[in-house]
Amino acid sequence: MNRAEPSGQGRPSGGSSRQPSNNGYSQYPTQSYQSHGYAPPVPPEANAVVLVTGGFDHCIKFWDAQHGTCIRTIPFADSHINKLCISPDKRFIVAAGSQAVKIFEVAGLNQNPCLLLENHKPGVNVMTVEFQRDMKWIVTACEDGAVRIFDFPKTNHVRRSLDNKCAVNDLKIHPEQDMLITADQKGSLKLWNLRDNSVECELVPEEEVPLRSVAVARDCSMLVVTNNKGRCFVYRWPDPRTRGHLELITQFDAHNKYAIKCCLSRNLHYLATTSADTTAKIWRINGSRFELAHVLMDHKGWVWDCAFSDDSEYLVTVCSDFKLRVWKVSSGELTRTIEGHTKALMTVALNDSIAARKA
Repeated sequence: MNRAEPSGQGRPSGGSSRQPSNNGYSQYPTQSYQSHGYAPPVPPEANAVVLVTGGFDHCIKFWDAQHGTCIRTIPFADSHINKLCISPDKRFIVAAGSQAVKIFEVAGLNQNPCLLLENHKPGVNVMTVEFQRDMKWIVTACEDGAVRIFDFPKTNHVRRSLDNKCAVNDLKIHPEQDMLITADQKGSLKLWNLRDNSVECELVPEEEVPLRSVAVARDCSMLVVTNNKGRCFVYRWPDPRTRGHLELITQFDAHNKYAIKCCLSRNLHYLATTSADTTAKIWRINGSRFELAHVLMDHKGWVWDCAFSDDSEYLVTVCSDFKLRVWKVSSGELTRTIEGHTKALMTVALNDSIAARKA
């Protein structure tokens, strides 16, 4: 389904530190790339800031966050872009759109994808995509309910395929890497055990209200989901040994319209939410309480996505008003507005870790 404002279906419209070495590509066999007609890409600097955006103008833009300038544009002619994801080592970016899922090199000037993720149905939106922590596989989730795990870098091989039976609006990989967490159009939150492909846990926070986004704390201390009514539900695993059971610890009204995106800061002090109400909000986490710290109000349209900086000091948001904004988390101050896209922005990805992380 195309993401055009407004719509009641599909999406609403509008890791441990590790210093990469120069020979780090030994874990990705050269022949795997050569079999696709490409040589291994050159790794970027470990301290590089990779900030990318995409949306309805059919391109991926790389930004110099400090100066607010576009440093590279990659065309994505096949469709709009639903989701961008940067690999943990900063070497790749994967872009998901309508049917098309392409992997590009971060370093260099190559405009062509180095790899493709195929086997998606024609015309079906790929809603989200994630890299496994060790980059052994990539997972995609679609509006037709299909969840596919592709070997990496041999991306023509689908290792596993799951059927959610309805549109998956968001997906995250559990920090232990052995479970997938999906949020879907029928309002179900599901935990998929990858050992046997079973649904280990299924919860419906609010009957017949689609879930929009899911976020998982990197230490597994909490799981957050948001829905079409703007509500936020926070769960925890009461016993880490039995991860098939989730316990609701709190819920609150985050927005008065769709709560499109939720995101946890790396230090787990903050939750960010974005909405169709033209705001993003920063919530201070105090135990089981989520206290509203700042309402970010400069947006002139639906706020589709957000991402925290690695040090948890900054939040970036993207909006259907074509703009990328950078906010100071502690004060809620707007520090920079970046322009350059010509249509609605749907997704942002940021990796500014000092050394490429695995978690």
